[in-house]
Order: sequence, then C-alpha cells, then structure tokens
Amino acid sequence: VKLECLKESESNWRITLSKDKEPNISSLWLGEYQMKYGASLLRMGGIGGVGTGEAYRHQGFARRIMDESKAWMSNQDFDVAMLFGISNKDL
Repeated sequence: VKLECLKESESNWRITLSKDKEPNISSLWLGEYQMKYGASLLRMGGIGGVGTGEAYRHQGFARRIMDESKAWMSNQDFDVAMLFGISNKDL
C-alpha cells in the first residue's frame, strides 16, 4: 500500500492510498486554517471528504489514512486537527 500527499493549492492537500494497480482506494482532503483560541491563533488541519472505494471497505484503509494524516500534520507542526462531517440534511 502506497501513501501519497499531493499539494493541490497553497493550503489544501489530497492524501491518497493506492494498492497494486488501484490508484485511489482511500483518500481525504486536508485544508490548512487558522483557529482562534482565546488570545492565541492556532494552525488547524481540517479533514474532510474521507472515503474508501466500495470494494475496499471494512479492511482498515480509512483508519490507516486518518492515522497517516494525523502523523503528517504532526510532522508539519499543525497545532490542532478537526474532522468535518456531513450535515443531517445530507443523510
């Protein structure tokens, strides 16, 4: 399994897992934001668009890509991370 972190713009990355000849079995988007906490301004990594191809579900790929993205943000000196979900109207 191969992990890639592709910079899409100044503050957005796409993190993907590929396996064998399947180029995108699981992926997520990561955006860089600033978050105010009291008087401090924190560098926040916003995670969204997490998904795994139907044939690869229930094999731990989403968990792996989440773990890898947390490690990547830590190495890049992000202060905090947040997972963006979907609103109830989309269910």
